[in-house]
Amino acid sequence: SRLSFDQEKELIQYFRDHPSLWNTKDKDYNNRMLRTTKLENIAKGLNLTSKFTSSNHLLACAHSKHCFLF
Repeated sequence: SRLSFDQEKELIQYFRDHPSLWNTKDKDYNNRMLRTTKLENIAKGLNLTSKFTSSNHLLACAHSKHCFLF
């Protein structure tokens, strides 16, 4: 299922608020444990299905211009 408009806005804002998920110059960018925790938190907050809660999938989205979570 697709994300709702509000979920999409929340996801975008979450990534804006957590540059360590996408900014390679951020001091925490290489801290996989921290990034994984952040990704798991947003996945839970958005009630994403287990198919999409994979931090690897979300991390790939963080680095992609064309991220689809549905």
